[in-house]
Amino acid sequence: HTAKSHKIRKVEILVIQIPIVMFVTEKIPLGLTSMIVCIGLVITGVLSVGDAFNGFVNSNVILFVAMFIVGEHCLRPVWPMRSEAW
Repeated sequence: HTAKSHKIRKVEILVIQIPIVMFVTEKIPLGLTSMIVCIGLVITGVLSVGDAFNGFVNSNVILFVAMFIVGEHCLRPVWPMRSEAW
């Protein structure tokens, strides 16, 4: 192996380890973390632009996003509940 291949492997390992920490800690919203990961993969040359963002166009991803939106709104009360109303 050459020194260049070792450098590429180190970059690939970092590109995988950093998102894991970001997803586990959730200091940044998960959607933003996903975008940062995709951009990082493109900048480091691990993936092409088309390959990195191809998953966002998948109909299953769109379905899951829609389910999260509907689920979030189902958990919110329609009217604020007041104790004096009961």
